Amino acid sequence: MCSYPPAAMANAGVNVRGACLMWIVVLTFLDQLTKVLVFRMVPGMGDSFTVASWGETVQLHFTHVENSGGIFGLFPGWTAPLAVARGGAVIGLVTWIWRQPERGACPHAPLALVAAGALGNLLDNLFAPRHAVRDFVDFQFGATFHYAAFNLADACICVGAVLLFLSGFRKEAAD
Repeated sequence: MCSYPPAAMANAGVNVRGACLMWIVVLTFLDQLTKVLVFRMVPGMGDSFTVASWGETVQLHFTHVENSGGIFGLFPGWTAPLAVARGGAVIGLVTWIWRQPERGACPHAPLALVAAGALGNLLDNLFAPRHAVRDFVDFQFGATFHYAAFNLADACICVGAVLLFLSGFRKEAAD
């Protein structure tokens, strides 16, 4: 029996597949909502405001950034092929979730996180004004170093991927 929350949910009689689909919808909605709200405050490309500052060392900004490529801006201008890949990922992940048993070692939650992130970025590719992924969370370290801007969808993908990676180690340890 896996130790993810879906295992506990299945033991309690909750429909794990349905819960995962609900979380995909909720997280995708929150991703799109945060983008709408932030981009109303920073409408122009490169516009920014400081959300929090921890002295001169670390600052959190909301900055208007659009990415027509993939992770960290790789493959700029590849919006259409990346949209197809994101769509395929969403379909594949939802299918994988749906075909897994309600109980057992399936990492339902990490798969749902990755699917929600892919769907949020796919919606940007399909409906954002320039069909680019809209990023806004911008950490600045020191006077000049900015970590790559990201959004809630990107965070879901990263957290889900790390959890999937770690679930592989947990499964091997149990064997």
